[in-house]
Amino acid sequence: MRLRRFCGAGLAHAVAVCAAVLVAAPLRAQADTEPQSCRADAHAVRDARAAESPVTWPRQVPPLALTPSCWMSPAEWRQRLVSPGAQAAMLVDVRPAQHRRATPIAQALQMDLPQLQGKRFLMQEEVILLGTGLDHADLDAACRQLRSQGFGRVKALLGGAAVALHSTASARLQDLSASDWIASLGQGIEWTVLSLSKALDAAPAVQSPVDEQQTHRLVASHDLAIQLNAMAGGKARSDQPGGPASRALVVIADASTESELRARLTAQRASLGERPDAVPVYWLLGGWQAYQSQVASMQAIGTTAGHRLQAACGRF
Repeated sequence: MRLRRFCGAGLAHAVAVCAAVLVAAPLRAQADTEPQSCRADAHAVRDARAAESPVTWPRQVPPLALTPSCWMSPAEWRQRLVSPGAQAAMLVDVRPAQHRRATPIAQALQMDLPQLQGKRFLMQEEVILLGTGLDHADLDAACRQLRSQGFGRVKALLGGAAVALHSTASARLQDLSASDWIASLGQGIEWTVLSLSKALDAAPAVQSPVDEQQTHRLVASHDLAIQLNAMAGGKARSDQPGGPASRALVVIADASTESELRARLTAQRASLGERPDAVPVYWLLGGWQAYQSQVASMQAIGTTAGHRLQAACGRF
């Protein structure tokens, strides 16, 4: 009897499994025919949502008044390097990890900015923070907070790790990605745009992150280096005495012409020599089109994040 009951249970289980397979088979067949069209529908819904939302163009925040005692200028850094009696300082590289890996700085501690608060052994040391050069607000706030916690000799290097790697970096033409530029707009840097882009010149004013007074058009047919150096030197001379500057220039071309224009500008600047007293100069990689594309991408991500996810294909 016990064996017959077992067999009966096994038969019932087999029938149930078979029935489930027969029912599921057409559902799987239907699902197998749907994923491609389902994905297309999902993309269409996402694109429609993005199209419905007006583009919000980034704007730079007002310039930040840096805390003078919290900053070391590139000129002070260069003087320190050539002074034989200069006391050694503790360099701390607080850039994002990917930057620290890409361009490590010899003899510098590597750590994230929040980790500094727990490093009590640094309290009595002279500490120089090396950031990206585009993180003024973050480092100024960190310096003030660390000083209130007992780090009495902490400063940040104006111009960041680039100056530590190359003492004349502030006079060099530095690379700037569209995403890094957008991130820097909230750091209190007063940006001046030097345009070599026909697309930027023709774009509505709302698309530019800076005011029209902060945008200057370079004449491509004239010596680019002379125009740029005059602008950079003028910005440096307009700094208020006793306070570090929170200013930078960015050159923007079109994607189709940037290679030729940058090569020409680099050659012309080399013939003129470097101006270490000038404000930092950046070149926007990918041109104005890269900036527009980055803004559109961020807008699409933000729009999608605000809606419920599409149900999986074949889901009933």
